[in-house]
Amino acid sequence: MSGVVVLSGELKVPIICREDQALVPCPLCCPKSPKFGTGRLLYFPIEKTVAAVGRKCAKRHIGDDYERAVKQYSRETKARQIIDVWGELQRKAPALRETAAQLLPVAVALQQARRDFGKDAEDFLSDMKIHRPMDLQGDRNFSQSAVVTTADTGLKDRDGRKVYEKVHLGTLVGYEFCERFSPATKLKEVVKALEDLDSPLPDWCPSAEDGGERLAEILRRGRAAIWAVSKMKEIRDYVSDARRFLHVNNLRLFETWGALPESPFQRLEFRRRGSWIFLSSESFRGSHKASFKVSDDLFAPVPDVHSTLFRIRGFSQL
Repeated sequence: MSGVVVLSGELKVPIICREDQALVPCPLCCPKSPKFGTGRLLYFPIEKTVAAVGRKCAKRHIGDDYERAVKQYSRETKARQIIDVWGELQRKAPALRETAAQLLPVAVALQQARRDFGKDAEDFLSDMKIHRPMDLQGDRNFSQSAVVTTADTGLKDRDGRKVYEKVHLGTLVGYEFCERFSPATKLKEVVKALEDLDSPLPDWCPSAEDGGERLAEILRRGRAAIWAVSKMKEIRDYVSDARRFLHVNNLRLFETWGALPESPFQRLEFRRRGSWIFLSSESFRGSHKASFKVSDDLFAPVPDVHSTLFRIRGFSQL
């Protein structure tokens, strides 16, 4: 059984369609008795035979040769998928690179703002990940939080007690900014990977006798290109959301929240003047101060592209 080659993925036999609804006999251990419901097609080069073998039987009776063949089959399958979509990626490359070029100035401005804020008040950003107003979705949505207070309605219930109601004052957004992430740095890596799409992949087939070099090149370049497309969508979404943390409307709402009795702040000033952001806060966790300048590019338009640009056929993770 040495040198076995895997010819298929795992095949689940529709037992209900078999006349006797029995499991399939395994040619390795019990060729005349029911044995498995899920197996693979294997090629045995010494016997020049193809057989359907149960997955557990293959692991037990073939051992390391089978595990090696499964890994090789997986690599070859991925290579075929990459070859199949490479033309699609090449057609999308110009639009992807243009999107990256438009997004880069905004990403640079956001990365610099996060860096400057962190130099002065990293602890404040860390606190914001923990001590936030009541979240709109039960503290499960990290990207936004509702600012809610209690107001006297001026009414009384039948027992003469005052009636209070919850008042929604607004929603704080852009909490992604609090995380440590470098969108501009990652975007430059994405652009570098996209540039490789101009070159064709090497000719390859499973029987190629080159020591696996062409297969390795296809996998390396394909994974890099697919990562780049997925990562650029992630960066675009991050930039669009995280920069809202420093929007003047968000800063005003922060101050509104800081003035509420239920907030953790004794004092919170958080505002923008011209191109400068100023923070001065005091809470039970300490005091924080920050002042830094933000680029005009921070709130420049983010490329508005259809989501299909980031979809690659056969790769659902995108």
